[in-house]
Amino acid sequence: MLRIAVLSLLLGALALVAGLTLFVAPPAVPGQQISPIIWNASNAPAELGAATFNDGKLLIELNRVGVGSTSLSIGEIEAAAYPFLHLALDESSKNLRVLISWKNSEKENSSHTYRLENKSTNSLWLATSELPGWTGNISTLRLVFFGRSGETVRIRDFSIFPTSPSRQLQAIVSDLTSYVPWKRAAMNSHTGVTKVSSFYPAPLMAAYLILSLLSYGLLLLLFRATLKFNWSVVALLFLTCWISLDLVWQNQLLRQLADTYREFSGKSSQEKLAVGPDAQLYNFAAQVKPLLETKDARIFVDSGDKYRGQRGAYFLYPFNVYWREPFFTFPHTLPHPDLMHSGDYIVLIKPTEVGFNLKSNELFLPHRMPMSAELIFSDHTGTVVRLK
Repeated sequence: MLRIAVLSLLLGALALVAGLTLFVAPPAVPGQQISPIIWNASNAPAELGAATFNDGKLLIELNRVGVGSTSLSIGEIEAAAYPFLHLALDESSKNLRVLISWKNSEKENSSHTYRLENKSTNSLWLATSELPGWTGNISTLRLVFFGRSGETVRIRDFSIFPTSPSRQLQAIVSDLTSYVPWKRAAMNSHTGVTKVSSFYPAPLMAAYLILSLLSYGLLLLLFRATLKFNWSVVALLFLTCWISLDLVWQNQLLRQLADTYREFSGKSSQEKLAVGPDAQLYNFAAQVKPLLETKDARIFVDSGDKYRGQRGAYFLYPFNVYWREPFFTFPHTLPHPDLMHSGDYIVLIKPTEVGFNLKSNELFLPHRMPMSAELIFSDHTGTVVRLK
């Protein structure tokens, strides 16, 4: 039984690999012999930041505002001819943001940017055919980094390649084995893919199971004289595919656990909030609270983002906070001006349609008359005013 199950799984894996590389791989550009464009660290220009060359790596020290960039010399290429991109960076800080930017040559101001979601950049293969805007002819291709001023980014490879079976498989393996941090939406669902992933893990494993079952059926047909159908083999095939799918999830889970431990271990509740996913809103509220005169003062919170509005109001407790969730009959989060009076605080958390004019000291609500107010606090997260 075990040998037949293993043989069925091997035949199913061969069939899956053949299908992925022969039938669903990006097509080759007809009539052209395409060569890969290989990155050369010694010739790579650093457009932003200070660059040095060491042991086959390009080291870019981010400038005083924490930005660095380098370009790949491509001339002008047809986007469809290069469906795969390889990126290899040495380990960098957790907060480093990596962007891939390119420009279409046939359109003016046609620039596109993809922020790398994947944190496994040691050797990452991306399917550029999945990138929105990777079309037509491309004239520039660059890497852009955002991090701390003076931070050094070490680049080992930044190259693009034509289609091939091996690169198709490498891109799929990168998708399945690399780490993508959880986002806010992950509390409801976790797809296990990025914007540039070619396949979802669940359908991929379902296809593997079906092909393994068909392989088992084929073996039964070829060796019907000696083999008998056994439900235990079917169960074993199903269990193997299920465990394989779960391993993808467990890899993500354990790496997220390690990431969370590094970020929050040993911190107090306040310190955790100050560096957590809502750090921006928490720090905004922490600066606003000491500026409020009394805890009895009414505080009205407005935001065009329901989540940011709710969390901002939560962090302002135990003050007398009012937040009304917008819905069809009441699209505005603030009550009617007739229900607000002098001394009330209005907290505007971006994005918001409510504006405040500092010169005229007026609060502008959509489709309503301006209200006289004075500025209490303002930063990149939001603004606080008090009605006069």
